[in-house]
Amino acid sequence: MHLIDLGSYAGAIIAVITLISKLIGLITALHDLIERIDWMQAKLEAFNQELQTIKQKVDQNDYFMWPPESRQWI
Repeated sequence: MHLIDLGSYAGAIIAVITLISKLIGLITALHDLIERIDWMQAKLEAFNQELQTIKQKVDQNDYFMWPPESRQWI
């Protein structure tokens, strides 16, 4: 093996290691994004549940959620 061949192999190995490290960073970023989306979905579901509770209480008391002129019931 010549010195030029060894240099080529070393360069290729460095390129592969760099690509693997970039891939790991990408996978980590995707994982963080998925966790944030899951957190947002849980928050939205909790807000929706609270809204449903408020709507039920309003319906039980026959109150308008909107001004009477809008004629919208919740």
